[in-house]
Parts: sequence; C-alpha cells; structure tokens
Amino acid sequence: MKSRVNTIQGIATANGKPVVDSTGKLYVSYTTYTGATLVIHIASSTDEGKTWSDEQTWSYTETAFNTIPSLIVDYADKLHIAYVVGGISPLTLMLTIIYKTNESGTWSADEVLSQVNATNNFPPVYLFVDTTGNIHCIINTKGYGTYPTKYQAVYLKRTSGTWGAIEVVYGINQNMSFEEPAMDSNNILHLIWYSDGWGSYTTKQQVIYTYGTSGSWSTEQITDTNDENYARNVVVDNSDIPHTIYW
Repeated sequence: MKSRVNTIQGIATANGKPVVDSTGKLYVSYTTYTGATLVIHIASSTDEGKTWSDEQTWSYTETAFNTIPSLIVDYADKLHIAYVVGGISPLTLMLTIIYKTNESGTWSADEVLSQVNATNNFPPVYLFVDTTGNIHCIINTKGYGTYPTKYQAVYLKRTSGTWGAIEVVYGINQNMSFEEPAMDSNNILHLIWYSDGWGSYTTKQQVIYTYGTSGSWSTEQITDTNDENYARNVVVDNSDIPHTIYW
C-alpha cells in the first residue's frame, strides 16, 4: 500500500500536528510573523491535504516569544485551540496563554488561562477533550506552586464553559521536562517526564510517570540509574495501558 504525507504548500512555519473531524476535514494550526505582529492561523483541507486555506486568524503585537499552538477537535466537530503570546498586556515580560473555541458556532473571545513572567520561560501547552466534552489543559511552565522558579506541570479543566483553578500536577524543586501527554478512555491523563532529585542517584535525570485527573494524581519512578535518562512522550493503547520510550 502506498502511503502519502501531505504538507501545507508555501507555509514554512507550520506547527503542531493535524487533526481531523468526523467528516474527514483536516485542520492544522501554525504561526507567522510580520515585523512584531504574531498571527495565529487555523488552516483546513477537504481534499486529504492536497490544498489548504486559512479558516481563521488572530493577530497580536508582541515583544517576547510564542510557542506551538495546541489544536483539538471535539466530538461535535468543534475546534479548541490554546497558544502562548509574549509581551502583551499587562507587562511586556509576561507570557499569556490564550484559549479559544468555536463550539458556540462563532469563535470566542480570548480566554486567558495563565500569565507568567517570560524570563527563561517557553511553556508548551497541550489540550485534550474527554468523553463528556470537558477540555483539559497541561502546561509546562514556571510561576506556580511551592517551587515557582522551576518548570512544573500545571493543569486546568474546563467544564460547562468555565475553567477551574490551576493546580500543580507534581511539585518538585527541580525542572520537569516533558513532551505530549496522553488521555485514555476513562479520561485519565498520563504524563511521562524527567528530572533530577529522584531515587538513589539524585544528581542524574530519572524518568517519572504521573497519571490522574483534577485533584487526584499518582506518581511513579521508572528509572533509577547512575546515568542521565530521558523520555519524549507517552501513548495509550486500546486497553488503556500507557507506553513510553526512554533512553
């Protein structure tokens, strides 16, 4: 069987991964710059990715950095997006995490999920939709919990159109590093990360596994070696068993 990978022609800064709705329509989010103006794009394709066109754009004048948008499609074929904009109100050294959705039929106004100091901070954002339509967000950022100078995994949940309070998934006086988490069929989030400060070799990075949902998180240590350990992300199979690769 011949496989094909399609790209968005003419867009060198396409970010994130494509998502698809129940009709087969593809969407992707990406960013472009014109001077100090950041533009967030959502492009779509109805011909299996052969051609793409922008469906929606938003522009911001910024003085700091942005990150890859997180785009998901829910069970009603509505879109949800979150992204980081740097240098907007109230302070030019703030990173603002913004969420928008078209679930009402039109795109919502900016919903600010977080604002943190931008110094040495470049937080990735990950969105998930659960089986009841709630939206979950995990961010790797500084500025929260007992150790606000360290990168931590923080979590928010949106229920009936309202975001709950930010909670720290696991607090440790070390920088946490992780890439994309996963959600299983029971709406449990799974997160693989690595940091110093664990087990018999506290000066070496160990791979750690955290799972749960709002207000209830469990954490397990995966590695305990006198070497630096790293892991990228986690996937969940049809039996809700998590899998990761580390080295």
